[in-house]
Amino acid sequence: MTWFRPHSLLDTFFEGGLIIKGLTGIVEFISAIILIAVPESLANSIATSAVSILPNGFITTTILNSEHSLWTGQHTFAIAFLLVHAGVKFVIVIGLLRNHRWAYPFSIVTLAAMIAYQTYDIAHKFSILMVIITIFDVFIIWLVYREYKKLPSGSTEALVVDEATTT
Repeated sequence: MTWFRPHSLLDTFFEGGLIIKGLTGIVEFISAIILIAVPESLANSIATSAVSILPNGFITTTILNSEHSLWTGQHTFAIAFLLVHAGVKFVIVIGLLRNHRWAYPFSIVTLAAMIAYQTYDIAHKFSILMVIITIFDVFIIWLVYREYKKLPSGSTEALVVDEATTT
């Protein structure tokens, strides 16, 4: 099995998008571990300190709202969501970068499900960041579909063009 190698600008965007997905998966995993390890009293203390340092505004409101919601019943859901989301991202990224044929339809279906959830979330509480993430995910689905269409039918792995034989 060989690693994906970009051969065009869109291939480079595809690879870059996968790397971004992988990095956000790492951040989500670390965030879940922090949520597991940090007791509520420490989280309250950190939030209070941050609020006292920062002026009133968007950042302060975000810290207060996220800290409050994570410790009022949504804590377990947040941990589970982050761990599952990170795990799925790792499977997708590694599967696609390793040119596994099954990873293409799996990633399209999984990302479409995530987009459906994100759209629901946007409809209930609008967030420009969530809109940007959703647009990015739609672009990634298009790139994955584009790469999937390049696969030879019946193949178990993606087409890998050896540059030495094409020149």
